[in-house]
Amino acid sequence: MEYYFNEIDAFKFQRLINSILDSRYGDNFRTTPLRGADGGRDGETAPGNPFLEYKIEDNTPTQEGILSKPRNGRYLFQVKHHRTIDTRSTDARRSVLSDFESELRSNVLTRTGDDSVNFFYLITNVSSSSDALSKLDTKRKRLLRNRNDLHADIWWKDQIVAFLDRMPQLWNSFPEIFAGSKVPFIADIMADSKNTLSRSVRLALKKQYRRDRIVKFRQIGLETELSKLFVDLDISLSHLRRVDQRYLLVGELERIENDFDGEDSNEKRAALVAYRRFITHREEPLISALNILLNESNRLTDEQDSKSAISKYILEGGPGQGKSTITQMAMQIYRHALLQENELHPEGRWILPDKIRIPFRIELRKFAEWLSANPDASVEQFLIMELNLDSGSDQINVGHLHDVIENSPIFLVFDGLDEIGSDDLRDIVILKIRDCVQRIEEDLKADLRTIITTRPPAIIGRRKHLTDFMRLPIALLSPRRIEQYVDRWLSVHLEDREEQSRIREAFENRKKERHVQALIRTPMQLSVLLHFIKLKDEAFPDHRAKLYKEYFQIVIDRDVAKSPELRNDRDLIEGLHEFLA
Repeated sequence: MEYYFNEIDAFKFQRLINSILDSRYGDNFRTTPLRGADGGRDGETAPGNPFLEYKIEDNTPTQEGILSKPRNGRYLFQVKHHRTIDTRSTDARRSVLSDFESELRSNVLTRTGDDSVNFFYLITNVSSSSDALSKLDTKRKRLLRNRNDLHADIWWKDQIVAFLDRMPQLWNSFPEIFAGSKVPFIADIMADSKNTLSRSVRLALKKQYRRDRIVKFRQIGLETELSKLFVDLDISLSHLRRVDQRYLLVGELERIENDFDGEDSNEKRAALVAYRRFITHREEPLISALNILLNESNRLTDEQDSKSAISKYILEGGPGQGKSTITQMAMQIYRHALLQENELHPEGRWILPDKIRIPFRIELRKFAEWLSANPDASVEQFLIMELNLDSGSDQINVGHLHDVIENSPIFLVFDGLDEIGSDDLRDIVILKIRDCVQRIEEDLKADLRTIITTRPPAIIGRRKHLTDFMRLPIALLSPRRIEQYVDRWLSVHLEDREEQSRIREAFENRKKERHVQALIRTPMQLSVLLHFIKLKDEAFPDHRAKLYKEYFQIVIDRDVAKSPELRNDRDLIEGLHEFLA
C-alpha cells in the first residue's frame, strides 16, 4: 500500500501518529496539544514538534489479531514531519538524525527520578537507508553507553507504513494520504460501514468465516475447529538456487527476531536450528508455509533476481498434504482481522499478518462446472455469484466488485486445480485465472497476492501460462511437525489425560515401523493412523498389506465424497491401485 505523507501538513501528520499510538497503546495513551504549550511536565513544544507520553500498565489492553502487547515502561515520543519532495532524501535523513541526537541529549537523558523514561522514539515520515541505520546505531551506542534502562530509536517511514497496513480502521480519517484521496474499500469493511456494498461484503465474509471454522473428515469421525487442530506446514526450498535459499532463511530469522522482540520461543529456536543445519549442508532448507502466505517482509523472490519479490504462488502437494487446509487457515486469519472477531488464538503457531487483506477463495472444481454452462463468463462473475449467495442479497455486481478490489490489498486463492476432471477445461480455467489476475493488478492497481493450489501432475505442461507464479512445494511432515500434530490432535479430541497418554504411548511404540512411517508424513495420513490407534490401541494392523488396505478404504471414501463422479468408477480405481500395489 502506498501512502502519500507529503499530501498532509505537520499537524495532520501528528494527528495520524496520535491515532496510531492510541491504537498501539490503548485507552490510557495521552496526547499533548498540537500547538503551543502542553500544560504538563513535558514543557512547551513548538508547533509541529509535539511530545507524546504514555505509561504502560501491566493490564494494558491489546488489540488481539492486530498488534502485540508493548513492553512495560514509560514512553516518550516526538513527531517530525518533512516535505520530502522539497528536499533531497539524504538531507532529510541527516536532519532527522541530528534531531534525534539533539532531543536525546536535551530532553531525554536530562530526565531523572519520576521524570525519567524507558523508551524514546522519534517518529518521522522520512524513509531510512542502510547508511542512516548504521549512523543511528553508532549514535545510540555512544549516547546510551551508561543507560541500560533506556532504549531510544527512530520510527522511520517504513515503520509507519507497517503500522498503517495493520490499521485500515484509521484510513477513512486521513483520505489525503491515498492516491486521488480515494480510500481503499477495506477501510469500509473495518469500520463496519452502513453503505449497502460494504454491508453485503461484510455479511458474505461473516458467513464464510463461520462456515470455514470447522474442519471435517467424516470418514474418521473428525469434526473440530480448524484453528484448534491447525499445525503449520513447511515449504521445501530445494528447487531454488542456494543463494536464494540463504536469502530467504536469513529473512525468516530476521522476521522471527523482530516479531518476537527478543523473546525466546519454540518457533525462534526451531528456525535457528533449521538454518544452522542448512548452512552446514546437513538438512533440506524449509520455511513456514503460513508465513509465506501471510507476511510481506520475507516474500519469496524470483529465482533470477533475489531482490525481485513476487506475490503469485503455486502451492503444490500430494493428496492429504494440507494444501486446502493451509489456505483455509490463512483465509480465516484475514477474515478474523477484517471482521475484528476475537476467537482465533495463535498460541505461538502463527504470526499475525503484516498487512490486512480482503480474502477471496474460489473452489476451482465448482468454478469449472459453472464455466461449462457459462463459457464466456469471467472469474469475477463467478465470485459475485458466491458473494451474493453468502450475503443473502443480490446487491453486488461486477462493477461493485471492481470498486472493492481497486487499489485495495487482496488475497486471492484458487483452490484445487487438480480437482478439475477435464484437461481441456483445466486449460480454459488457467487462462481465465490469468486474465483475472492481469485485470486486478494492471487495470485496478490492486495490491494482489494470488495462490493456486494443486497436485503436481495437474500443472505439468501448463507452467507456460503461469510463468510469473513461483512453485511452493509442500514438504512431508518433519519429525517436529509430526510431534506438534500429535500434540494438537490429542488435546482437541481427548480430555482424559490417561486416554491421551495411552494413545501417545501406542503411537511412540509403533511409529518407527517402516510401514507405519510411510503413513505419518502428511496430516491426512497421520489423522487416519491416530484414528486407528484410538479405536484399536496397538492392535491396529501390524501387517503392511492389511494396514494399507484399511487406510486406502478411508482415503478413497474421502475422494469419492469430494468428487461424486468417481463413484461410478470406484471398482476400476480400486482395481488399478491393487494392481499397482
